[in-house]
Amino acid sequence: MKHIYILLFVFLAIPYAINAQDLSQDIISEQTQLSFSIPEDWTATLQVDSSSMIIELTDGDLTLELLTPSYFYERSLDLVESPEDILTTLIEEFEGEIEVISIEEQVINDRNLIIADYTVDQFSYKMVAVPLSNGGYIALDDYTLVTDEDYALMFDIASTIDNIPTPMVIENYDQDWEGVIEQLEADEIIASEGELLFEEDEAFFAGQGNFFTPLAYSSPQTNFVMAATLTYTQGLAYEPDGDLESCELLGRIQENTDGFVSENVEVGVDATGSFFYLAGSEVEDSFYYGEFARLPIGEPFHALYVVNGESLTVFLNGEMVGSQLPVFEREGGFGIGLDGHGPDANCVGENIWVYSLP
Repeated sequence: MKHIYILLFVFLAIPYAINAQDLSQDIISEQTQLSFSIPEDWTATLQVDSSSMIIELTDGDLTLELLTPSYFYERSLDLVESPEDILTTLIEEFEGEIEVISIEEQVINDRNLIIADYTVDQFSYKMVAVPLSNGGYIALDDYTLVTDEDYALMFDIASTIDNIPTPMVIENYDQDWEGVIEQLEADEIIASEGELLFEEDEAFFAGQGNFFTPLAYSSPQTNFVMAATLTYTQGLAYEPDGDLESCELLGRIQENTDGFVSENVEVGVDATGSFFYLAGSEVEDSFYYGEFARLPIGEPFHALYVVNGESLTVFLNGEMVGSQLPVFEREGGFGIGLDGHGPDANCVGENIWVYSLP
């Protein structure tokens, strides 16, 4: 059984003197919309799986885990205003006997960082909540650090983390597909000489159950752009602790011998308001998952995604929110779907189109 002991919380701005660190490697992560600096001999690796989107920072001996905005959205921590509550919630996820020693604010390199000291099974660790310029937070977690110099480096790296400006914005993203494709080509997101595969004015689903309408099943594709304006309405009897509802665009759909979807890439919104992507593979017995934003339920939004090989780029209302995200490379058809678990749940898709890449 997990035992949680919270001994002391201190919320004071305490200047922290550290030695200058050699953070000569500047990293811009379009996958997570973050920038940060690390030492020249360190590496930064994005890890995406079925439950997390984390950036691992390491030199081979020391390791830090950067818990990205997607990690926060998945746990609804973007809705938690207090950084001390955020850190407490994250620490409570660990297995073992947990003891939070203190949580305090420290000013490091002119950044107000919230630092938690805690133990798991009597081993000491630190976690840092980093305020971002957009008003949110992310966290940097100690994994293997031991000395004061290690922690000084951790705090120094944390003080460099912030949002990056939106890498690309599509003008008139919800209008005709021609203008969208021209801009994607001009910004070298896609190659030229593709062709429109299909466009539909509207698709509508309502009810309790799993619904999806196949589109272009006779013309399966591997690389493409798919876009639509979606509006999701939550079922009246939806239970937050029950099966999760969602409204999504589906691509690379393949079915197994039982007629169930075994491979697909989907982008949409769920009942928590999270704008997400999911890439599933029955062959690999695995899936990738990530969340990018919190949307108001019932209001229309525009989703566009580009799948090319094993890479995915996602746009929300014209803004790039993730790129170079991992997917399984497959050929398949398309669809728009609703997972409805309460009466009156519905999913409306408008201006749905797919453009096949050369």
